Amino acid sequence: ELAIVEIVCANNAIRLHQLQQQILADSQVFININRVSITTIGHVLAKHQITIKHLYRVPFERNGIGVIRRRQENVQ
Repeated sequence: ELAIVEIVCANNAIRLHQLQQQILADSQVFININRVSITTIGHVLAKHQITIKHLYRVPFERNGIGVIRRRQENVQ
């Protein structure tokens, strides 16, 4: 369990599916683990009070200059 927590702390942008693939690929740390469910990974992280949120990879321009201008044009 601590190895999973360390992976998430090292890369906080990791997704559950990527974490699952990394667990299955690392046979030195996770010995004799042939499969692990996303739910199990979620329970382990919840037990250690870690949450994985959706990461926005696109710049989030809520009140950018272009957006404000478009709103003003729509109002007029």
